[in-house]
Amino acid sequence: MNIKGQIIVVKDIESITTRDKRIILKRTAVVETEGGKYAQSLAFDVMGEDVNNQWLAVGQKVEVDYNCHVTEFNGKLYNNIRAWRIIECKDDGKG
Repeated sequence: MNIKGQIIVVKDIESITTRDKRIILKRTAVVETEGGKYAQSLAFDVMGEDVNNQWLAVGQKVEVDYNCHVTEFNGKLYNNIRAWRIIECKDDGKG
């Protein structure tokens, strides 16, 4: 799956403990598409070693490739969206 837009939120890096007691790093960001009052936004996570290699900043225009999966915890279902590639989109100068 893929979304193009502008980053509007970048959270700090978090350390999380997995079910098997491993500690991994996670950073969450939000990208918003263009579209005025019908703009869509999507929060995605960057996991593991990739959090240190990301240059994410509010205001950047990016294209994000991501995967979605669901996790069950204590009888509740949670959607997870993980980015696997983030490309900075260069502004071509067109309105």
